[in-house]
Amino acid sequence: MRHNLGGKEGNKYADKKQRRGRGPGSKQAVVGRRECTGTVHAMPVEGADEATLHGMIAEHVDKEATIYTDEHAGYRDLPYCP
Repeated sequence: MRHNLGGKEGNKYADKKQRRGRGPGSKQAVVGRRECTGTVHAMPVEGADEATLHGMIAEHVDKEATIYTDEHAGYRDLPYCP
């Protein structure tokens, strides 16, 4: 399966446009994390909802880590976020 990771709908070839208006359209949700060593890991996720994001964080992030996020609603109520 092929996923669209970026690019504006207006910049796509006419036959590739989704014509869905605003929003993510056909793009795959991706979550990334950067370790203190500078190593970056990115992975596709099924959705950007709270359950998915909290589960991914619980599985891949040490409980002692400091987490910095944007204001996305899926990150609300993280137990170890400053």
